[in-house]
Amino acid sequence: MHKELILKTFKKAKEELEIKTGIIVSKQKLSEHISYRLFDDYKCQFGDKSLRILFKNASEEKNVSIKQFQVLNGLCNYLGYKNYIHFNSALKRKKTYTQYNVISFKETIFKSFKNRHFPKLCVHFNVSVKL
Repeated sequence: MHKELILKTFKKAKEELEIKTGIIVSKQKLSEHISYRLFDDYKCQFGDKSLRILFKNASEEKNVSIKQFQVLNGLCNYLGYKNYIHFNSALKRKKTYTQYNVISFKETIFKSFKNRHFPKLCVHFNVSVKL
């Protein structure tokens, strides 16, 4: 879950800064912006270099772990959530809803084939959903 938190935080910072400045910003500027916002708005310190390392690891699908609970909550507050628990539950609800839609879609397809009397027809397909 920390990986999603870091990726969403950098995405929001990128959107904010590109709207504000009108230019494409570097990862260093993004991490500095997030670090300043964490300190100014949420009174927690976390270095921009540490944020860049976390972002690099998250982008490369490596394990990402933030040990400071205050930083986790600060990043969640920056994204508009009350705290890390609220962020986590919102993310799980979104994944569950998406998985339910895929399962429902598969069941609908299967029932439509079954009702048309194709007993030996077996349908296999994969649906990949990127969140």
